[in-house]
Amino acid sequence: MKVAWAAFSALALLGVAACRPEFEDDYWHVNARRVLAVKSEPAEARPGTTLTFTAFLSENGGPSDAPVWKFCTAPKPVSENNSVSAACLNSNALILAGRGLVIEAQTPSAGCTLFGPDSPPGDFRPRDPDITGGYFQPLRLDLAGVAPTFHLQRIACDLADAASDVATQFGFSYRPNQNPHLNPLIARVAGAAVELAAIPAGVRVELTVD
Repeated sequence: MKVAWAAFSALALLGVAACRPEFEDDYWHVNARRVLAVKSEPAEARPGTTLTFTAFLSENGGPSDAPVWKFCTAPKPVSENNSVSAACLNSNALILAGRGLVIEAQTPSAGCTLFGPDSPPGDFRPRDPDITGGYFQPLRLDLAGVAPTFHLQRIACDLADAASDVATQFGFSYRPNQNPHLNPLIARVAGAAVELAAIPAGVRVELTVD
């Protein structure tokens, strides 16, 4: 859950300098094996859609070291101030999605109820969208020797409590998020281009992306 912790750290550092606490803010420093990013294709879809997920690791191992993917089905209580529910650390709230650097998996069909604007079961309230109007299905990655990592998969949900004509217009006009397409990343050491997989340790690297 580093995303939530990092965001909290950034906000805390805006406080009075004399009272500034010491937070860990060196997530840019990659000195061990961990999940760097997750890409889904498509980037956004309705719950129950089969997506392709790709994990990017700072160090790839053999097939036995590939991450294990699990969807979390536990809605987050309002009493918890984090990106996902603490129950996502419990195996009872997890559904196996696959194993490997690249998997195809169908997102849980109840995503808009558990993590969206629809009323969830029990004593939970519907989730509020983020600043872009998005809702997210938690997807946990377990990697040997690494703390659990969570990818928040954006899901498309209907408008809550909207008139039928408004909901219909929204559905026709809404454009799902798409992944950006970048030119290849170029790495240079001492001005000379090098392969990304062959960068030696302890050198200063210049990275260029277009």
